Amino acid sequence: MATKSAPNKYWTKSLVLAEARKYQTRSEWKSNSLGSYKAALREKWLEEAASHMKVVKINWTLDSLKANAAPYPTRGKWKEAQPAAYKTAMTKCLLDQVCAHMALGKMPNHYWTKERVLESARKFPSIAAWNSAEVTAYNKAKKNNWMKEATAHMHALAMPIGPSIIHQFLMSHDIAYEAEKRFKDHPEVASKPFDFYLPKFNLIIEYHGRQHKNGWRNDAKSKVEIQANDKIKKDWAKNQKINFLEIRVWEVKKADEIGRLITQTLMSIAKKTKQSLELKQRELTKAELKKVQSGLAFDEDAVLEEAKKYKTRSEWMKGSSKTYRFALAHGLADIATRHMTFVTEHGKWTKENIIQSAKQYVRKAEWRANESSAYAIAHRKGWLAEATAHMIKDRK
Repeated sequence: MATKSAPNKYWTKSLVLAEARKYQTRSEWKSNSLGSYKAALREKWLEEAASHMKVVKINWTLDSLKANAAPYPTRGKWKEAQPAAYKTAMTKCLLDQVCAHMALGKMPNHYWTKERVLESARKFPSIAAWNSAEVTAYNKAKKNNWMKEATAHMHALAMPIGPSIIHQFLMSHDIAYEAEKRFKDHPEVASKPFDFYLPKFNLIIEYHGRQHKNGWRNDAKSKVEIQANDKIKKDWAKNQKINFLEIRVWEVKKADEIGRLITQTLMSIAKKTKQSLELKQRELTKAELKKVQSGLAFDEDAVLEEAKKYKTRSEWMKGSSKTYRFALAHGLADIATRHMTFVTEHGKWTKENIIQSAKQYVRKAEWRANESSAYAIAHRKGWLAEATAHMIKDRK
């Protein structure tokens, strides 16, 4: 049955209450008049509008809770729309399992305990990836000096060798692709990026490092979490009839082996779909090489050795700006600067020093994460616009 729709401003409170009176249950109302139901949710009229409705008792199982939660991108949205299901999941200690597909929205005060921060960190291969996806957990770890423990399993580079090989193969054969592809219209995987998506072949390529087989540093708990996440993604792709290729580092490692596996997969898809396929390799341009190799300009040891020469971040920035910026871009700065002195004496942050501090960064979020006191004083003193004028604007 088609649901009723109307412009956002159509649903006044009186119209919402009148519409709700036509239905005996919330599910019936939502199914037949989604616009009025959403307006009630948005304006906090839901309890009043549904006060006459029958409460349908459901025997919630783990599977039915997962199905109920699947359309919602965050716990907050689910709790607001389906309070009974949310409460049941919470009572049965199933929230983490049921909400595994959800993005972490704003959490209540005191949510980020050390245990939860470490659990958050275990999901990511690099500091940069963690900071990008769950910045609140990342900042909590920094504030409470948990970074060393939280990032012990992580590698420094944002782009490991395997994905770099795949990038080079696809580029050099002029195969159109999207890296870190998100299917945002599908809540069950909206927060889970896929390594590569090739639209012409409707193909997802996932590169699995050893952590997908053994967990981070052979940690059993992280192994279970990683493999559960992999299964969700693979099952979803199968249900959507998307071709799926897993490249496992413990089975295929060398560049020619990876290239051969991708070629075989593309040929198989082309044959099934009756597409013409002619793969010709060309040399990459300087710009393309730079794009692929930007994550591999230095290795971890080279950056750490260079950082040891300096006592402070500012000295490092002045003495070796390339390695410093590389460390920032790839989440290696916190590890590389553990031995350094952080000057915090009163009066350090003059306007001139703040502007010099800001010049080291290209994004506000990056500056704030690494020099929170400078950022805070710039904000308080009204210098923020001037200090960040050179920075790239973050997407809203």
